[in-house]
Amino acid sequence: MGEGGQQPRESKALSQLRSILNRTVRVTTPQGRTLTGELQCMDKQGNLVLGNVQEDLGAKTEPRRMGIVLVPLSQQKSVELQVCEQCRK
Repeated sequence: MGEGGQQPRESKALSQLRSILNRTVRVTTPQGRTLTGELQCMDKQGNLVLGNVQEDLGAKTEPRRMGIVLVPLSQQKSVELQVCEQCRK
């Protein structure tokens, strides 16, 4: 609780992060690996925990299921929110 017993205001960045928790994101690493999974949490250092992860190994192979994965900030080249076509309607 903040001063006077009031709840502290949530920052805009924290509010945006909360809005994408448990949604599907795709993380690309500097080595070109692509991990797709549900965003479970992010710590103060920017490390991500993804659940139900699949690693895309290319067009010629089946995706590899990995379960829960910690992706360090240093291994995040890009992070994209995945929006399904049905969700847009």
